[in-house]
Amino acid sequence: MKNFVFFLIIFCSCESFSQKNDKKKSKDCYDASIQTISDVLMSAKNIEDRNLKVYENYKGKLSAKAKDSIDKIINLSNSINEYIKSVEEKLADIAGVDDNGKIINMCEVEKIENYIIGIEKNTGEGYILQKKVNHYVVQLRDISENGNKSNVKLELLCLDYMSIFKDDLKKDYVYRQFKGANAVQAMSVLANLRLQIASYESYAIQQMIIETLK
Repeated sequence: MKNFVFFLIIFCSCESFSQKNDKKKSKDCYDASIQTISDVLMSAKNIEDRNLKVYENYKGKLSAKAKDSIDKIINLSNSINEYIKSVEEKLADIAGVDDNGKIINMCEVEKIENYIIGIEKNTGEGYILQKKVNHYVVQLRDISENGNKSNVKLELLCLDYMSIFKDDLKKDYVYRQFKGANAVQAMSVLANLRLQIASYESYAIQQMIIETLK
């Protein structure tokens, strides 16, 4: 009987240690993910700030038309970023945040999928996101490349894949990026989009300056 009680004590202690260890790993994983997202967003912000500095440095040498075009580029970038931020905020609301702004329910996937992918096919917010981001790129092309289609270097950012299989769900951009994602994983996708947008803005502004100063 004593041996059995001793076994239970050891078993419970090990189980408790395992649970604590799992929680620590989960917290460490969460902290690392959030730090990665923060780093990506900081990189995007640094590029945006640099874009503005470049514009200010050359502004006095640019024509009124070039300045108008660059202002449009910056406004388009600001607009799409504000939209993406609203999607991020909705993801945080779905998963819940504590008083420190940390995601409460890291295991919430179904509600995130229902919001981003949709309960029915092609009805989620992700499909609106895909259209808006791709339209942003098309607008940048029209402005920065001045209609020169032979000089298209800005690829669409949210592309579906071609597939020989009719029902291949992975060819779908939204499904591919967000299926099975929790809030933090979905936010990571959005953060990378914002970094790509900042880089595209940089290219578009540089194109306008180079074309004007030729």
